Amino acid sequence: MNERQLAEKLWEVIHGLARIRVFLSATDHLSDRELYTTLWRDVLREEKPLLPDDRDSAWHVDLIGSGGDADTDLYLKYYADESARQQWLADFPDYVMHEDAPFRRDGLLPQEDDDR
Repeated sequence: MNERQLAEKLWEVIHGLARIRVFLSATDHLSDRELYTTLWRDVLREEKPLLPDDRDSAWHVDLIGSGGDADTDLYLKYYADESARQQWLADFPDYVMHEDAPFRRDGLLPQEDDDR
């Protein structure tokens, strides 16, 4: 797929997931191709129980939610607010963390409350 086709397919997948109450977060550090690949190789292959058919049930997939060092680095670098960064720096003063995320997708992602 070329980049345009990939972007269209990615958003088709994102909106399809939202229709079945699966919502993504922390995607701005990934290019469209990287996110599509992560969804294809990992997220879409992970078995989850069916949710009750109601508006109060949803799966939330945090792309940096493993709690590992790499995900912590991504959180602090791209997603943490200033208060969280200052607290981290108080504990680890030599840590270098903040950069603007290279992509701005998270603000466009469907959210659980969008259709309420």
